[in-house]
Amino acid sequence: MSTPRTLEEHLRLLRELPSGARRIAFFDLDRTLVAGYTMAALVFEQARRGLLSPRQLARQSLNYVQYGRARIGFDRLIGEASADFAGTALPDAESFAESVCERHVEPYIYREARRLIAQHRRLGHEIVMVTSATQFQAQPVARRLGIDVVCCTQLEVKGGTLTGGVVGKPCFGRGKASAGRRVARRLGVDLEHSFFYTDSLDDLPLMDLVGFPVAVNAQAELAARAQQEGWPELRFNSRAGPSLGGALLCGTAGQLSDCRRSCDNTSVRRSSTFTLSRRFVRNSSTFC
Repeated sequence: MSTPRTLEEHLRLLRELPSGARRIAFFDLDRTLVAGYTMAALVFEQARRGLLSPRQLARQSLNYVQYGRARIGFDRLIGEASADFAGTALPDAESFAESVCERHVEPYIYREARRLIAQHRRLGHEIVMVTSATQFQAQPVARRLGIDVVCCTQLEVKGGTLTGGVVGKPCFGRGKASAGRRVARRLGVDLEHSFFYTDSLDDLPLMDLVGFPVAVNAQAELAARAQQEGWPELRFNSRAGPSLGGALLCGTAGQLSDCRRSCDNTSVRRSSTFTLSRRFVRNSSTFC
């Protein structure tokens, strides 16, 4: 049986952990740190500014539905979505991502997530965001939460312009597990001593690697697995306040929660995959 617990109970158990072991606290992004899907805010703002043609918007929407019903794979979803951003100048993409986060995403960062990250940090644990979201979705949130290591999907940039291609493999499924291993090796941390917080069964490969998997706002398939494995479950409800993009985030979340699969950070939650400039990397996070 899973063990539903309040945040206060979980924070207490963290404080009671044996000292001495180095630990990493891995966090997914959508529905774990943020109430809803960050890509919904990006798509909403792109549509509002006229940056997507009706045909592009219709194709993206159909792909998200098809992915949610397991009719197309994640690689196809992210590949076709990222193609819409070919030719975008990197400074424009950076500015756009920052404005979307400030206006539509930051109000929907869970207060519980802030407290949880703060507790891990007080205990000396490394904090890592690992998400199939793109850097332009992940990085603005990471900066606001003081997260210095971000593993995410990246778009290719050449000559200061997005090509529309994805760099390497998306940070999804087994890709997250690979990213977790890389970070652990680099930091000299045993994954058996580490945590991973997520809402989606798509993240099972990394959940199986860490010693302390935690289901947060778990979708149905992950909730069932947590019951089977006896993993703890947390529910976050609070957030700073509403915004138009934020309302779209949560509306999209409600629609996709009925789909058979979880559309992890890149469906209507995310379709673009931006790569930040060296200015962003130098001033904030390390990317893996």
